[in-house]
Amino acid sequence: MALQTAAEIEATIEATGGETVVFGGVTTYGHVDYGDEEALEDGQVMTIVRVRTVLVATGILSSVDRGETIVVDGTTYVITDHRTENDGLETRLWLGDNA
Repeated sequence: MALQTAAEIEATIEATGGETVVFGGVTTYGHVDYGDEEALEDGQVMTIVRVRTVLVATGILSSVDRGETIVVDGTTYVITDHRTENDGLETRLWLGDNA
C-alpha cells in the first residue's frame, strides 16, 4: 500500500531518522540531502556546486517560498528553491547559506 497522506509520509520520515524542520511555527520532519548541481559562475563558466536540500511531506508546511527562513536540525537557512516530487506527495526545499 502506497503512502498517500501527508501525515503518513511525515510519520515515515520521522521514523526513518528525519531531522526536525520548523517553518512558520509548524514543526515537522525532513530528510536532509547533499548533492552536486551544475551552476553558471559569473554567467559564463559552468561549475559543479554542492547543494543542501531537505525533503518534507507536501502540505505540512504552508506557503513555502524563496527567500523565507527555515530551521532544519537547529540551524536556520534561507529557502532558495522548492519543487514537488513523487507525484506531488513530497516537497524538496533547497537550503541556502545559514541565515
